[in-house]
Order: sequence, then C-alpha cells, then structure tokens
Amino acid sequence: MEQYNGNDSFDTDLDDEQAEQLEIFIVPRLTFDEKLTAHRANRLNQTFGQTNIPLQSHDDLRNETLVPLRCQIPAENARVHIYENSCKTLDITIDWQIRGFLPYDTINIADRSFSFNDFRAFATALQSNLESLTLHAVNLTSSSLCVLCQGLIKCVRLNLLDLSDNKLGKRGFDALVATLNELPLLRYLSLANCEIQDSYGYKIGDICRHPSLVEVNLTGNKFEENACIFIGNALTENQSLTYLNLSWNMIRSYASIALFRGIEVNECLTELDISWSGLSYDGSVALRRVLCVNKVLQRLNISNCNIEWISAKLISEGLRKNSTLQHLNLAYNPITTHGAQYIIEALDTNTGGINMLDLSGITIYTSTVRLAEKIARERDFVLRYDCEIPVHDMLGRQSATKDDSIRRVIQHIEDRNWRILEYFRMLNKSNKQEIDSKAITLDIAKSGAKLENDEIESLHQRLTQRSGESLTYKNLNSIVMDQRLRDRSLKARQEKHAKDMEKRNQKILETVSHHFPGIEVISKHQKRQEAIEQLARPRIKMAFTPYQLFLAALMLITGSINTLSTKWADRQTSHFCDGSGENVTYEHPFFQGVGMFLGEFLCLLVFKFIWYSTAQYRIERMTYKGDASSRIVRYWPIKIQKDVRLVDGEQTFNPLIFWVASLCDMTSTCLSYIALNYTSASSFQMLRGSVMVFTALLSVIFLRKKLTWKHWLGILAVVAGLAVVGVSDILFSQHPEGSHTNTEKIAGDVLILVGMLFTSCQVVYEERFIGKYNIPPLQAVGWEGIFGFSTLGLLLIPFYFIIVPTSNSGPAHRLEDIPSALCQMRGNWIIILATIGNVLSIAFFNFAGISVTKELSSTTRMVLDSGRTLIIWVVSLALQWQAFYPLQILGFVLLVIGMGIYNGVWEHLIRRFLSRPPISNERSQLLPSHDDVSVYQSTSTTNPSSTFAETVNT
Repeated sequence: MEQYNGNDSFDTDLDDEQAEQLEIFIVPRLTFDEKLTAHRANRLNQTFGQTNIPLQSHDDLRNETLVPLRCQIPAENARVHIYENSCKTLDITIDWQIRGFLPYDTINIADRSFSFNDFRAFATALQSNLESLTLHAVNLTSSSLCVLCQGLIKCVRLNLLDLSDNKLGKRGFDALVATLNELPLLRYLSLANCEIQDSYGYKIGDICRHPSLVEVNLTGNKFEENACIFIGNALTENQSLTYLNLSWNMIRSYASIALFRGIEVNECLTELDISWSGLSYDGSVALRRVLCVNKVLQRLNISNCNIEWISAKLISEGLRKNSTLQHLNLAYNPITTHGAQYIIEALDTNTGGINMLDLSGITIYTSTVRLAEKIARERDFVLRYDCEIPVHDMLGRQSATKDDSIRRVIQHIEDRNWRILEYFRMLNKSNKQEIDSKAITLDIAKSGAKLENDEIESLHQRLTQRSGESLTYKNLNSIVMDQRLRDRSLKARQEKHAKDMEKRNQKILETVSHHFPGIEVISKHQKRQEAIEQLARPRIKMAFTPYQLFLAALMLITGSINTLSTKWADRQTSHFCDGSGENVTYEHPFFQGVGMFLGEFLCLLVFKFIWYSTAQYRIERMTYKGDASSRIVRYWPIKIQKDVRLVDGEQTFNPLIFWVASLCDMTSTCLSYIALNYTSASSFQMLRGSVMVFTALLSVIFLRKKLTWKHWLGILAVVAGLAVVGVSDILFSQHPEGSHTNTEKIAGDVLILVGMLFTSCQVVYEERFIGKYNIPPLQAVGWEGIFGFSTLGLLLIPFYFIIVPTSNSGPAHRLEDIPSALCQMRGNWIIILATIGNVLSIAFFNFAGISVTKELSSTTRMVLDSGRTLIIWVVSLALQWQAFYPLQILGFVLLVIGMGIYNGVWEHLIRRFLSRPPISNERSQLLPSHDDVSVYQSTSTTNPSSTFAETVNT
C-alpha cells in the first residue's frame, strides 16, 4: 500500500524529453460571454463560487459519464494525475482532501458537500486497487451516484462501501445495485439513512442476495411490506450474510412476518438488528417460530419494538426451544414485570441459552431478580434492567382461578384413591342418613385436607346452601359432582381458548405463505401427529351440536312455512276495493314475488350487520384488509369478538353480475306462484325437484360438463318420480280447492316445470359468471333480492295496464292489480299474516340453509330439504288442503332416491358406516375454510352437483 508523505509540493516543470513523450492538451480560452454562460450553468449544478468551467455547452454540463482525457498519464501517482487533469478539463477547483486520499487504498470522506463535477472528476480517478470507500453525508444525488458507479465498476478489489446519509433516489439506487453485482470481493455495505423507499421493488432484495456480502447496514430507510418480502426471499437463498441491520425502518405487523419467515430457514445470519420497529403481537408470533427453528442466530436486537407482555410470553416460548441465541436486547419495550418474568423463567429451563439479556428501561419483580441471580450462579449470565420493585404490574396480570374449598376436598380424596361416598361415610360416625353440616365440615378439616380458616367457612356455606333440604349422602355426592362438572367445563374452555390462539397464530404465519411457497408453517412432526389423531378418531360422526340442531330445525320450519304461507294466502277470500260483489280468492303472484325478493334483501341487511360488528376483530387478525380508524368501524355499537364465517369472502366484484340471475329468479318465482294457485302445495314442492334434471342437462350443453353413470341414474329416478307425481294429479279427479279442473292442475304442473327451467338457467349462469368469485352467500342472496325487488317492482306498473280476461287479480282483470291486493289484505287479516310470514320465512330460510351448508354439509342440506317436502305434504293433508293420493308416496320416494344418488348421499353413508371414510370433501366451496383457503383468493366449483347457485338458490 502506498504511503502519503504529506508533502503537497511537486514538480510541475517537465524537461524536454518528458514533454515530447506526452500529448500536450491546452484548455481553450473562453470569451467573456462563454464564461458567463458557463458560470450560470455552473450555478445550476450547485458549484457556487467557481467561475471557470471549460464546458462550452449545457449538454456537456449534464453529461453523466466519466471525464474523457486526451493526455497520457504517468504510472506513478496515476490517480492523482487523473484527478488533476479531470479538474482542469472541467475547470473546477481541486479538492485537496480528495487529492490527499487518492494515493491510498482506503478513502474516507465525511460531512462534505461536493458538486456533480466534483464526483465526475473523483469517479474518473478511481482505479482497481481501491479497497475501501466511505462517502458519508457528501450530498450524493441520483446523477452523482450514476457517475460514481461508473468509476466503482473498475474497483474490483473493493471490499467496503459506505454511502450512508445520502439521498440516493430511485435511479441512483438502481445503478448502485447493478454496480454491486460487478464487485466480487465486496464484503461490507452501508446504506444507512439513504431514504430508500419501499417502492424501489425487488432490487432491495438483490442487496441481500449478493454472494460475497458479510455485513449490510440498511438502518434509517423507509422499508415496509414489499421491502421485507424481497429481503425475506433473498435471505432464504443467501449463504454469506452474517450481519443485517434494519433498525429505524417502518417494519410493522405484516412486514415483520415476511422478514422472519425468510430468516426462519436462513443458515448463515448470526446477528440481526431490527430495533425501533413495530413488531407487536403478529411479529412476535413469527419471531417465536424463528427462535424455535433457526439454529444459527446468535445476537438479536429488538429494543423499542412495542413488544407487550403477551408478546413477551410468545418470545419466551421460543426461547425455551432455542440453544444458539447468546445476546438478546429487549430494552425499552412495554413488557411489564410479567413479561420479564416469562423471559427469565424460559432462560432458567434452557441451560444452554442466552448469556446476555438486556432489559434496560424495564422494571423487574423482586422474585424475578432472585431467579436471574440463581441463573448467574449456575452459568455465565448477565442481566441489565432498570430497577427492582416488590410488586407486580397490574397490566398483564392473569386472573388465576380461585382455589375452591370443594375442589381442595376433591383433590384430597383423589390423591388417596378414595371413593366419595366411602370418604363421607367414614367421617360420619353417627351412621345416620342426615348429616350435620357443621360436624362434617370439622371432620373434613381434621381428616388431613389442607384448608385455611376462610376455606373452612366457605366449605360450611357450600354444604348448607340448599335451603329447606337436609344434608344427605345424595346431596353431598351432587355437590361434588357439580364441582367436577364446573372444573371440567373450565378446563374445556381453557383448552378451547388455547386451540383458538394456536389457530390464530398459525393463520398469522399463513398470511405471507404465498410469498414463501417453499417454507411450511407446520413441521413434519406436527403433520405426523395430526395424521395420527385423525386416524384415531371414531368412524361414526358424533351427534350434532345444539347450534347445528337449531339450524337444521330452523331450515325445516322456515322452509315449510314459506310454501305453506303462500298457499294459505292463495286459499283466502276477500272483497275488492269497491266493496261490491262476493269475496274472491287472493290471486296476486307478482305481488307475492315482490315480497319474496324483499325477504332476500333482508339477508343483505343481516350480512352488513355481521360485517360491521366483526370488522374490528377481523382487521386486528388480518383476515380483512380494512381501515380500523374509519368512522363506521369505530362508532359501530356492537363488537363481536369471534370469527363468523358468514362474512368470509372477497368484495372485488361488480354487483351488476347478479342482475341476470335475479331476472331468471324473478321469472321462476312468478311462474311458481301462479302455478301454486292451480295445484297442491305438496305437488308444488315435489315438482321443484325437477331443477336438478334441468341443471344437469344445461350443464352438459353450456358448461361442457361430463356426468357419470351415477348422475344419469339419479336423473332417471327423479324423472320417474316427477312422472308419478304428475300422473297422480291427473288420475285423481278429487280436488280439495274445488275451483280448478284437472286441465288447470296440469297447467299448474307445467308452469312449475317451466319455472324450474328458468331456475336451472339461473344456476348455470351463476356457476359460469359468478362462481369464479368467492362471494359471501348472504351478500349474494341480498344483491339478488335488491335487483329482483327493483325490477319486479317497476314491472308492476305496466302490469297494471295489461288486461287479461282470465285474471282474477281485480274487478278490471288486470295482469296485476296492487290496489286490489291491498284492499283484499285490509279485508282479511289472514292474508297480511301469511304475506309477512312469507317475507320473513324466506329470509330465515336462506340464512339457515347457508349456515347448514357451512356447519354441516351440502348433502345434509339436501336431506333436510327432502324432509321439508314431507312436512309440507303432511301439513297439507292434516289441514285438508288436498286429498290423500297413494301414488304420491311412490313419487316422493323416487324423488328422494334420485336426488340422493345424484348428490352422493347414499355413497357417503355407505362410506361412513361400512368402510373407513376418506378425508371429507363435501363442504361447500362457496364458504372457504380458514384452515384451507385464504380469504383473499377466489374458489371455483368443479363438481356439477355442488355449485354456487345451489347454495344461494331458494
């Protein structure tokens, strides 16, 4: 390495022989106007105070290339000569600090402000023997850095580069990253406080992907989610980086998860500094995973990261399984005394862990300090903390379960393997059935049960709380059993809470899984354990929960009420508005259709209520990317703190896609309500099963689906059942309504079939154009209700002016007469009751049907729908709305068998009870499971019998 002797004097006079060997370059003389122009241009480049610039045009001033020299440079002190000639060419003053450093292999310049031309001259003078370059706070800009990078490419021996405290800019940063890839020996890089934006893209990750870099300092920049994703991906591949400083960046929540997922599989990083970030709970979950899995990280600085006591508990769980981390800095985090105790207790159980724990700025509980002293006596361990206090902080204190006196007695009995009744008989020396509560309490205390005075008093009160009853062995046994049930219930709640937290933590890790497809959230050991638990489960599914039974009953009842209330209204009679004439039947199918769509619209109101009630909870757990600070979320009065799957789905769709579906639904509904005036309610419900046949055929034609022989067999059975139901209406002439002929009954059956054809068109349309979206079903039903209500409501206006001689909607025989309908409702309160029942039942039926599909399965919903048909048939017979047709039994059985074959119900039952069932795949794809599908991804239906519209269709 060359040494600088400090003598700035040098010989500028060359003898004749040297002058002949050099090509003499004479700087051209400038006129006054040219000098004035150059001076003005020089001011644009912020080189104030320099008045002589030989560049003779503005284009030359903005030239971002090295200075072209037209003279030969001597080999001795070549960099100095190049720099001097470059300054002469640019007509700028030579900077003596730069010139003084140029002879050396290490250049360190800090806190100076250089012009663009200064950097051009400096970059031109750089050569390959440069090993270290530090330009700290020297006013580097994008243009200056682009020129500097052209000189750095020549420095193939460079191993340290420090450009901290400079505003690099996007263009300069891109040029720098491209230059770094050309420096094979670079080992140390500092870009601290360079205002590198998160939007600079994947090239941020390319810095950490450099094959030779050992230390990288990126503190004080503006890294957020994107930067951490790119850095995390780079760390999964890097094999050389040992030190990474990302402090004072905007790393919060999602960004910290992405960063830690990359560090999780890294095999070389030994020191990480992400202080002054916002890890919070989500980042602590990912950090716990790193501490459990990573085997190379030795020093970790997470000071001032807003880590609370609950997050400290997560970190302590990771420390229990970590054996490589040696230095942990948790200073100035609000972990409270409880969080500090969790950390130190974890270090006490892990004998090969941390030897330096920094808790500066944090108060420590007295017993925690004693525990740290115990660890220090056993091994090399140092603890830094603020002060010691004799009491715990209130924040973070967990409410411990109060030790009940009865629980103490039960534990005393179980420790000695005694039976409850034998224990109390042993204490009762009087051998009477009635027991003295005071005496038995004293005997329990004397028997060895460790009870305090207040616990003895509490035990006596528990034994005497049954007022009016004497204390017997039966009462004692019931008291003990009640306490055991409470303990089991408490334990079950605690286990459920632990499982819910585990699922939540796993969901947090899965939020960035699509960026790290090669990193699994669940380890191989956990997968093996889950597989063993799944195989150990009984084959027969356990009984339904009370909530599931409630949903099933609600679906059966409201679905039956919907059809029966419509038929009940059609059977009523009332007079028209003029009051003249006899009472006539209520026949207003289009008005009833508007009521049905109004009921569907209520589903949207329910969806919005659940949506805003759970918004804050979902935002906190990152299942919904919303704004928690919005006014409607902050001031919404009801807060539901649990996952409600009815709102799971995406919102990136155009609501107008439901318009065509609502038109098909509107046509089908109106035709069905017209047909219900001409046929029985049971035949109406049975013939609705034809929708499966039409849907299958249209799916083959328009969706190019292939049906298996099981589907065709089911279709054949359904067609046979429909034929039997239709024939029963023809063969039996007795008509309970007494006002329609067999021809009208046949016409009613045909209208039902035509209406189901439109329903099938709706199903095919929804599967083709709507099924590709993952839309919450309640929201989908609500939008169809809005479009159906508005469209049919507008059509009621022209319907009023259309005269149909056979219409019975009013005295003028209009296609639909709303005033007459309202008058008939006013004259007969039963019509009002039936209409309200129709509107409300369709809303509850949709809600219950969607919930059954999600909580149970689509096949369960199909079975319940068949039961709904049976209920309607039985109620119609009981109310004598129709006669008993024996042939309808055969038709109903064929319909149930056919629909069961088509939907795979019988195959599912055979697998469940006669062979080991495969992993269930029958859950509706409309509502994705949290454990299987991301709520931000759309799902598509592949089974022709399990479509979007089957769940939505009413």
